[in-house]
Amino acid sequence: MAAAGGSAAASKSAGASSGGSSAAGAYSGKLQGTDWHIAEVGGQAVSTQSQGTFRIGTDGHVAGSSGCNDFSGTAKVSGHSLHVGPLATTKKSCEPALMSQDQRFFEEIAKVATYAVDEKGDMHLNDASGTTVVRLERAK
Repeated sequence: MAAAGGSAAASKSAGASSGGSSAAGAYSGKLQGTDWHIAEVGGQAVSTQSQGTFRIGTDGHVAGSSGCNDFSGTAKVSGHSLHVGPLATTKKSCEPALMSQDQRFFEEIAKVATYAVDEKGDMHLNDASGTTVVRLERAK
């Protein structure tokens, strides 16, 4: 496995809220130990060809799939602050659309500074400016 991460120009997610709703406060303990599906990365919907996953265990271990490559590593959660990484990833070769999504996911997840839950129950992983860089939907 190789280390993932990197920097890219900040993406703005159209219409995404960084939180502040009462739902975020009531839901704050559910980030850890809950399974999520990746819905958007950098404001773009993910491919329907492959569903990415995201899970932070109660022990701070993070694991999942970008839709192409699997990842694992650590996450530090304190209140609504969140730092993910470093991450180790597999290095599979997927079709170009999934490879692009994969690259965007690892670039954006490295920027995460906070999280919030919206009124629908979606988790927004936000950068330091409060812009949603990854939106997660609770797995059913």
